[in-house]
Amino acid sequence: MLIRPLKKTDIDFLLLIENDPVYMEFGTPHTPFSKNLLKNFIDHSAVSLLESGQFRYVLEDEHHLVGFLDLFDFEKASFTASVGILVTLPFRRKLLAYKALQKLELMAATQWGLKYLLANVATDNEPSLQLFEKLKYKKIDTKNDFSLGNKTKSIVIFKKNIQ
Repeated sequence: MLIRPLKKTDIDFLLLIENDPVYMEFGTPHTPFSKNLLKNFIDHSAVSLLESGQFRYVLEDEHHLVGFLDLFDFEKASFTASVGILVTLPFRRKLLAYKALQKLELMAATQWGLKYLLANVATDNEPSLQLFEKLKYKKIDTKNDFSLGNKTKSIVIFKKNIQ
């Protein structure tokens, strides 16, 4: 499992995932992104998490692009960021998300100096709930009317000390 920053050659994979309605339900609602807009995103993706408040990694397994890991909502005062993970359907149930999050925790602590990671997980997303529990994230709150994608859902907020 390789976790790496975005590259220009990732444009078609990024375009496919960002504009797929199946995956849109987990992010901020938006109209489909153009290729030029996503090229611009990649061109500016090397900006530090500490400067931009977000950073996207690509998940690669045996030279297959399998998903993304995002750090976002960076809070400078507490050195906390939220984490989001997406593994495409053909690559799920292979422990890739588990391995990727383990690596990300180490990278977030050493590369960015983060102390805590947060995750918002819909209560009906059983695989993700199990993933964060298995990785020893602690449930710190529940919100019943959280806007997630195009829907309002109940979520569990997880937190983990990574230092």
